[in-house]
Amino acid sequence: SLGYEDIDVYGSDNSVRALLRQLGPKDVGMLSCSMPALMCAAFAAVPLPVVVYVVAGLTVQMPVHRANSFQQLLVRMSQDPKNHIVTNTVYNRAIVEYTAGLRLPIIPALSLHVTVRHSGASSKQVLLHDRYSNLRLFAWCAAMVDGYPFQLTDLQHTDRAFHTFATYRAIAFMPYDSSGQYAFFE
Repeated sequence: SLGYEDIDVYGSDNSVRALLRQLGPKDVGMLSCSMPALMCAAFAAVPLPVVVYVVAGLTVQMPVHRANSFQQLLVRMSQDPKNHIVTNTVYNRAIVEYTAGLRLPIIPALSLHVTVRHSGASSKQVLLHDRYSNLRLFAWCAAMVDGYPFQLTDLQHTDRAFHTFATYRAIAFMPYDSSGQYAFFE
């Protein structure tokens, strides 16, 4: 039988597992994971509810030699009533159903419910989506060539409302920034 210890979470599995073992019901009520889904493997051993939000195929960003083990682990996680595994589209549900035999409920992304339309096509403003600090904004501004036609701003200088985001020409997300990935899917 495969367990969470069979999945290597990018070499950081020991530190992640050590941290998770210290968590209890008084510290946190549930755990949530999404991209990459492989991170969910570390949560399997914790006696807390786990919500897995599948926004891409199950094996995205996963070593090929671990794909089958992970899918089997996810099936076992889905059989535990404390866990909930959901997806965002019928396409992802079909992928998971084909690869792992699970028919997942669909919770559509927030963007399907937002009625604001993009109005920033002629704007010179570009929003740098950075939830943590504005240091990246300063670095980008310092690296820009003279005559760059757009003005960069960050989340700290907005009201964080969808109607405001719609007024920007573009929104730049940081690769490998998990909060940015979640926001991108929204």
